[in-house]
Amino acid sequence: MTDSDLQTSAAPDIRTEPDDAALAALLHSLSGLLDCPVAALWRAETLDAPLALIAADPACDALDGYAAEGEQTLVGRAFSRQESQSVGEVAGNGEDARLGDLGFRAGLAAPVTWNDEHLGVIAGLDRAEGRTFDAHAVRTIELGAQSAAALIVAERFQAQKQVIETTLHTEQDRLAGLQAAVRRVLEQPDVNVNLIEIAEAYQGLGWEQVILVVYDDNGSADQLITLGVQENRREALREGIVPRQTWSLFGTGQLEQYRVGALYFIPATETGMHWHPDDLLFAPLRLGQGRIVGAIRLGDPVNGLRPQPPVLRVLDVLASQTTYLVENARLFEEKTHALEELADQVEELSMIHRADRELSSHLNMDQVMTLTMDWALRRTGADTGLLALTTQDQRGLVPFTTMGYLGTDILASTEQNPWPLDRGMLGRALTTGQIQIANEMANDDPDALMPGARSQISVPLSMRGEVLGVLSLISSEPDTFGEQNTSFLERLARRAAVALDNARLFRQSEQLADDMAVLYSASRTITATLERDTVLQRIAQSIAVALEASSAVILNYRVDRAEAEVLAVYRVGTARDAQEELPPVKSTVPLGTLEPVADAIKHNRAIVLRIADPSLPEPIRASMEASKVRVNLLLPLVAQDELIGVVLVNESRQDRIFTANEIAKAEALASQASIALRQSMLYQEVLQLDKIKSEMIRMASHDLRNPLNTILGYLDLVSISLEQVDVGPEIKEYMGSLRRSTRTMQSLIDDLLTLERVESERESDWQTFDLAGLVTEVVETEFSSAHLKKQALTYQRVQGLPQVYGSIMQLRQAITNLVGNAIKYTPEGGTIDVTLSANDDQVHLSVTDTGYGISPDRQTRIFERFYRAREPGTETIPGTGLGLSLVKTVVERHGGLVWFESTKGQGSTFHFWLPAAHNNKDR
Repeated sequence: MTDSDLQTSAAPDIRTEPDDAALAALLHSLSGLLDCPVAALWRAETLDAPLALIAADPACDALDGYAAEGEQTLVGRAFSRQESQSVGEVAGNGEDARLGDLGFRAGLAAPVTWNDEHLGVIAGLDRAEGRTFDAHAVRTIELGAQSAAALIVAERFQAQKQVIETTLHTEQDRLAGLQAAVRRVLEQPDVNVNLIEIAEAYQGLGWEQVILVVYDDNGSADQLITLGVQENRREALREGIVPRQTWSLFGTGQLEQYRVGALYFIPATETGMHWHPDDLLFAPLRLGQGRIVGAIRLGDPVNGLRPQPPVLRVLDVLASQTTYLVENARLFEEKTHALEELADQVEELSMIHRADRELSSHLNMDQVMTLTMDWALRRTGADTGLLALTTQDQRGLVPFTTMGYLGTDILASTEQNPWPLDRGMLGRALTTGQIQIANEMANDDPDALMPGARSQISVPLSMRGEVLGVLSLISSEPDTFGEQNTSFLERLARRAAVALDNARLFRQSEQLADDMAVLYSASRTITATLERDTVLQRIAQSIAVALEASSAVILNYRVDRAEAEVLAVYRVGTARDAQEELPPVKSTVPLGTLEPVADAIKHNRAIVLRIADPSLPEPIRASMEASKVRVNLLLPLVAQDELIGVVLVNESRQDRIFTANEIAKAEALASQASIALRQSMLYQEVLQLDKIKSEMIRMASHDLRNPLNTILGYLDLVSISLEQVDVGPEIKEYMGSLRRSTRTMQSLIDDLLTLERVESERESDWQTFDLAGLVTEVVETEFSSAHLKKQALTYQRVQGLPQVYGSIMQLRQAITNLVGNAIKYTPEGGTIDVTLSANDDQVHLSVTDTGYGISPDRQTRIFERFYRAREPGTETIPGTGLGLSLVKTVVERHGGLVWFESTKGQGSTFHFWLPAAHNNKDR
């Protein structure tokens, strides 16, 4: 049989028959080609592995252990040396004693290889003596070895194919189950149901025990799902499904060699295919940011085998899906929470906006506080609300607005007895300026503002560093005031504080306006007269009424006697319940013996005395009880650093605390009263001095007139006598000088008397009259004087001049002085023009002359008393310097104005205007 015959005879068997039959057919064909009764095939996985008989003639079963002796056998040498080997006359040459023992005399063996892989040895054996194998036999057996290698590899491929097909079917089933589980997870919005689906999917992939845990933000087990775990182990698993040491190694990255995707398989032993109870298979559920949010642990595989990479890759897919599910659930939860927060914020901002709009639209404090309370209760759902304001002296809190049921202690707080700063959450909120919250209050909590309160919050209302009040809300349910409510109340408190401050400032401005009106009215009342007794009575009345007290007493405090004299007493008519006993006018009160009172008077400060004050000295208490007075406000009256009196404001109807504003108002009134009282005293002094002056002028005028008249009479007699005697010119000059001096003194006395009459004349004697007629009378009277000096005196007036209101005597004297001065200070042949006109309800008079004029350096003093502007040519003109001063006094007393223009050597013009009668009467 040729080589081709060998291949042809073996090929059909290889292609169509089972593997064992194909090998048997190959060995049968090979034995025929070699003309040997036996052909056999040994198999080994590696070069060092022992050979095992896998195909031979059934009659040669003894060959099974033949190759175990290694190179001592023909088959062993062919396998180890990897080349063909032959033996002959075995029993004789001893090359293969074992073969001879089996009854064979010759043999030929060749190694079976495939792509340098040592698969085994094929051999042909003969029992005939003297048998040898030539090169053709060697070639034949080597071809047989190649055919055997092809059959072995085909068998292996077939086995691998079956394994791959089986594995593929298994993986397809697993993937189908995995896809179904993922589909159910995606279709189910409930995360708990999804986690159970995933756990069941792991069981469907061949794992009896499945543990899945999801952690919360604090690292505690939030959700725990167990399948195939005994119930008594569930709670223990919450502490950790992965040993702490393993977690530590995982955290430091020392488990990377055990990782397949997201899974970690840590075998308890290094070798073996079967699952060990201590084997650990887990998958951390890690979010994209690296945070661990859960873990999965698998155990007890159904097939009892440790998982291989293909299995782990499938499990990794499901683990990734679990992480995706948890992350989506977290994101969905965060999104839902964010949407809820956003909705709450939108609602809160809407409420804040509406609260802003409503709060800013009101300046009424009651309405502002009511709105604030309404918004706070509406948002938080609290049962009761309290808005308390600080007292003016910052001693405590007083309820302003309340809603709901409150305890009696807080409701009993008043301005006189406020809620103390060191008591409860209200006091702490006021003193610290921080929000105070209690969400788990005991039934007997002393801080509670409402019986049965379980939650309470106190929010300070602060503005520019000052706490204006405290907003407190109380609830009968615990945990009412969470972060959102606290944030809302904080923002509401800021806006309420602004609105409260605006309302308070508006109220203060209104109060200030009222106080200013009271002060203005009282000031006008006090200063409306200068009569001392009337001023004293009005001071007592104004202060008592302005402070809404029951009475007031004005005292004249005598420091030297330490006592006070009663100057005025006023009892408010509307104070019907007043019971105080007021001292009579001009009686004395031992005020200086009361030390606090004397000290207050000495240092010029107001002092409040209350019988309810435990620190009040007993002498003062006894004095007040005797007078049936419950509260005294003592105000010193000081003017120009001089104590001129004391005001004692009394309140007998109730205990009262005078506020700082009230004391300030009283001090302002006292200051006005001091000025008015001082003015009345000065007025009395001026009246007395004026009376003395008038008496002196009258006495001096009367005492001087008679001697002057006597002197003038004797001078006239002497002059007549001298005319009959021839005397020298010197004597005549002396006599003329004496006569001129005497007449000057007489003119001076007349001017003084005229000026005194002008200043002392009462306005009650004034009347309305026609000024044009008065000017006409004066001009006609002075016409003769002008004619003697050959002067032209003219008078011009317009028609329809309004009348004036005043003194005819005073204005006649003023006009006479102006026209007379113009005649005196104008040389002979000059001109004097008198003009009377009207303009804007004013009557205007001007007197123009062509006289000597006045030098500019003398013009500033022209209206001073006793001043005469001496100009060249005027030395001999008589005058006292009182004429123009009298003109200025008269015109200004009538509400007018006087002025002049003058040029030296050219003349002067003197003007004045007076208001029309209907204007001057109102003045």
